Amino acid sequence: MKYLILDSQINFFQENGFIEFENIFPQEKIQIIENEIDTIFKSKKNLDFFKQYIAFRDLFRKSSIIKKITLDKSIASIAKTLSNRSSLRLLFDQTFITNKKNLFESFKTINDVISFQGAVCYAVIKLDSNTTIDSNNLPKKQGSLTFFKSSLAENHMPLNLKDLYSNSHKFLLIAYGDIRTLYKLNKNDPNLNYLKNFGYSFGDKLKDEFHPVVF
Repeated sequence: MKYLILDSQINFFQENGFIEFENIFPQEKIQIIENEIDTIFKSKKNLDFFKQYIAFRDLFRKSSIIKKITLDKSIASIAKTLSNRSSLRLLFDQTFITNKKNLFESFKTINDVISFQGAVCYAVIKLDSNTTIDSNNLPKKQGSLTFFKSSLAENHMPLNLKDLYSNSHKFLLIAYGDIRTLYKLNKNDPNLNYLKNFGYSFGDKLKDEFHPVVF
């Protein structure tokens, strides 16, 4: 399904650095995704914080259900329109199941803990039905999603790691980047060496084979 994005929504995103879209996904579709996450989580629930974080990176490479949502052109089209880009590349997906204490306390935003130079925006999808949420900008309802700009001006609301780990929630984050995105050295990233499994070295441009162009 193609979504009509209004000029007022684009302007809000550009001025504030985020925008929420409610009820993007029907209940039955979001339930399938949540069930898939829960099934994967059963084998990961005893892992410590950082091992669990690493295990929930790029589920699109392991699950056809997650792959379908991360490569969804309707979502990518919204990201492309909001960001005023001609095309975007999928950088990664990251699932957040907030059952553990946030150990990213010394870092503020998702940008602080990723190894990509060229991230454009993030889509955060709320998978659970818990209505208690402390954040002003994360999606509030199951099936809603919020887009965040990667590069933020002083008055913009960031994608805050503390918010992601507040209360009990499940979020699926999809990261989009520029076609020329590079793999960079960031020692704060628990997944720092992950891309070396695909033959990347620091400074390499991402390849279509491993990081598809989604729009």
